[in-house]
Amino acid sequence: MSMAPRLAALLLALLVLCLQASVVAAGEAVIRTHPESAGVRSLPVDCSDAEGEGWTSYRIEAPAVGWDARPLAVLVSGLAVDRVRISQGDRVYCGQYGDGARADSRFRTGVGGVFVPAQGSSNPVRVAVSGAALQFWPVVIDVGSPASVQRSDALRFAFRIAMLAITFSVVISTALAWVALREVSLLSLSVNTALVVVWIAMITGLSGFPEAWLPVGEARLRILLSSPLLVAGITVFLMMRSGRLRRGEKGVLLITAGCCLLALLAVAAWGVPWSYIPAFTQWAEVGVFLLFTGVVLVCLPGALRRRLLPVANLLGVLPLAVVSTLGVFAAGGFGEWKVEAYVGGAAWIAVASSSMLMMRLASLRRQRDEMRALAQSDPLTGLGNRRTALARLQDEVDRRRALGTEFGLVYVDIDHFKQINDGFGHASGDRVLGGVAQLLRQLVRASDVVARFGGDEFVLILVGADEATSLRLAERVRERIELLPLVGSGPEAPLSCTASIGVVSSARYPEAGAEELLRRADEAMYAAKKGGRNRVVRG
Repeated sequence: MSMAPRLAALLLALLVLCLQASVVAAGEAVIRTHPESAGVRSLPVDCSDAEGEGWTSYRIEAPAVGWDARPLAVLVSGLAVDRVRISQGDRVYCGQYGDGARADSRFRTGVGGVFVPAQGSSNPVRVAVSGAALQFWPVVIDVGSPASVQRSDALRFAFRIAMLAITFSVVISTALAWVALREVSLLSLSVNTALVVVWIAMITGLSGFPEAWLPVGEARLRILLSSPLLVAGITVFLMMRSGRLRRGEKGVLLITAGCCLLALLAVAAWGVPWSYIPAFTQWAEVGVFLLFTGVVLVCLPGALRRRLLPVANLLGVLPLAVVSTLGVFAAGGFGEWKVEAYVGGAAWIAVASSSMLMMRLASLRRQRDEMRALAQSDPLTGLGNRRTALARLQDEVDRRRALGTEFGLVYVDIDHFKQINDGFGHASGDRVLGGVAQLLRQLVRASDVVARFGGDEFVLILVGADEATSLRLAERVRERIELLPLVGSGPEAPLSCTASIGVVSSARYPEAGAEELLRRADEAMYAAKKGGRNRVVRG
């Protein structure tokens, strides 16, 4: 018994044992225990300085008749939110945005709490938020019954998880494609999209579940500002490059300059004083708006002409162009879902960029395949050329040595072809070559090889054919060429031709290589010519 069946039997036995060990009886439950440290708000947050500098306070006033003693949920989120303190009467919640171990586990997209105000109480709910006050990114406070707030929170959380998963899948797919193809643009896109994944995880707070696995501390806001600027610039640059737009166009030059400017702003975000962060954020978002709007304007003419790549570019950037426009001109009414809108647009453009790059690579591979086909085929007859014939002959020799298979080699030379060219013209000679090539293609199987080996010489490689089969086919080729209806320079100048054919079987020369078999077939063909032409000779 060989090694392979033994390994297969061993693996099958191990699989059966594993299945037996993992069987759970009907009705039996699997009980999982969780450590105590995974509870709600396992790590305390210090909010004792909530009235000090760097905090912004908000009040949620009671109705005119006072609270009605029903539970009230409050959820706070936002781009620049750091620590949050929520209080009503003696009840106080203090949490850290982006750290699931430092917030109420009933809420996922921000810091929240549930209060039960006393009947008729008019004490307001007080919210204090530490972090920069940004004009285009307001603090979002959801207030309502616990059920409604938690449903909205769960919807946001599910959407954010889905967008993160989609973007992460783009990272994996482009990384695997780079490993297979070694294309630098694929690696660039994979790294660029990985930055998008990190940005999505941080801006949505997903980097804090089940606890903060991306501890960036006070650098969080600077990362949230710099990474999208860098990513937007790189993404648009890659898309423009994949779009094959003319480099001299003014619009393309302006977009390229915009990409460079955003990259510089991404670097500058790390050196801007904290007091200038709000103004910097405004200008950064305006820059993103201008960049994506510029891409839309540049791609629109080509898209209207239904050119594929401009259409793909336009579809890729359009969601973020709309989102950035609303973010600049309608930040107030748009702020509630702004994070989700930007996250969805980022995931969309990541998928669109990878798709466009794959389209570009597919186009390049098609061009390469076309060039390879041109290099391996004869332009006059459409058959394979000498290079193709030699490569396939070597393949058959290698296969015969490895598997013991047979093949036949048939060498066809048109008789008196020079006289045909001289007497009837080269156009007639080309028609003869085309007619013979078409005939040969019809007489062989799809698995066989037909190639134009020289000016008036053709080679047939008959895969799996023995000597008798090869000789019969060669004789049939000779007869059909002799009967082939050809026309010379005019309708009244009928033209016919014959062929001398040499045949070699691999079974007769089992140790011969490709060059020796070809030489013997050539010698047999010349023997046919010396014997009077229009005949088949075995080599």
